[in-house]
Amino acid sequence: MSFLLAERFREVVAVDLSAESIALASRRARHYGVSNLRFLEADAERLEMFRAGEFDVVFAFSTLRFCPHPDQALAEAFRVIAPGGRAVVDVPNRRSPGTDRSSG
Repeated sequence: MSFLLAERFREVVAVDLSAESIALASRRARHYGVSNLRFLEADAERLEMFRAGEFDVVFAFSTLRFCPHPDQALAEAFRVIAPGGRAVVDVPNRRSPGTDRSSG
């Protein structure tokens, strides 16, 4: 999703816990010449590297279901959103494509 967002926004900062995922995404961005997209290793529940109100929009695609404390991740998302900004969050359910339907 980060690459799609980079086509529509002046700057995109994407975070992930996985250093391997960050390295792969960064290589892809360089390969495709996407210069308005940067990737940082970070925990969605602790975004202390960002100032309060630093972003106009926060997107969380299929993130909260992997957070041990989703309420903390949401609190951090709202902390880094500027006044009047927006949060876009998706939470897959059992009918979402790609989810494991055998467990529910």
